[in-house]
Amino acid sequence: MSYTRSGLQYRGEYSPMEGLVRTPSPDRVFTNDEVANVVQNDFIAISNTKGVDIKTGNIAAILAKFSGLEPVYAVSYSTQSKVSIEDQGELNLESVTTNFPGEVSLQTNSQARNHTEPKLLQGFTDRYLYEGSPLTALLRWVIVITDRNCCGSCMQFSIKPFAEACKQRKVEFYTIELNQTLGSNNWQCVRTRHA
Repeated sequence: MSYTRSGLQYRGEYSPMEGLVRTPSPDRVFTNDEVANVVQNDFIAISNTKGVDIKTGNIAAILAKFSGLEPVYAVSYSTQSKVSIEDQGELNLESVTTNFPGEVSLQTNSQARNHTEPKLLQGFTDRYLYEGSPLTALLRWVIVITDRNCCGSCMQFSIKPFAEACKQRKVEFYTIELNQTLGSNNWQCVRTRHA
């Protein structure tokens, strides 16, 4: 039996490889344009969904590469409770994190725990990097893309702990902040390397 960073248990039948596709493509980090090509359509679709307001909420995504596998990708919206369950499912939005701290959701405030970055990083960690996961050694890079700049709480209690774990594993970790340019035709991708 294996445990996720937030304490969930996976029994022997769980495989983190489920749904992942092997690829001969290189493991190099995506450029800003390549990242935009992956996320742009989804960000626009989410922003046009009933209940989503990009003036008050945030859309974000995580993109990661394990050696020899196609990139892993997930999206999130900060105030998901305003989006219908059907739309959440159709858009495949990352769900809320657990109500107790994990390795990368160290917030003690449940509202802060449901910001986009903690949801994405904790969901990614729980699914792929739990204790005993064979994928941990294959992780090469991770990029979090966010329309709004990361708030202080997310930086301190999610980005920094995840960056520290990445440094220990020699994994490259970046954030790309769009500076709320999602609604325009000219995205401003500001990339920061954290590890």
